Amino acid sequence: MQNSIVTPDILAERWCKTTRYLAQLRCNGKGPAYLKIGRKILYRLQDIESFEERRLRLHTAEDFLA
Repeated sequence: MQNSIVTPDILAERWCKTTRYLAQLRCNGKGPAYLKIGRKILYRLQDIESFEERRLRLHTAEDFLA
């Protein structure tokens, strides 16, 4: 089984955000898990999808219940 690897540019496009926003998430520890190899930042697709799943909401009140 081969893992798909995503660059910050691709993830930023997927989420309609900037790469700077992703850098802030990494710095604050609030984004998906990532790999840092040398100076290169990479994301595994499975980590992105897991991060997105944990943030699914049915209504806004769910944000206040946790």
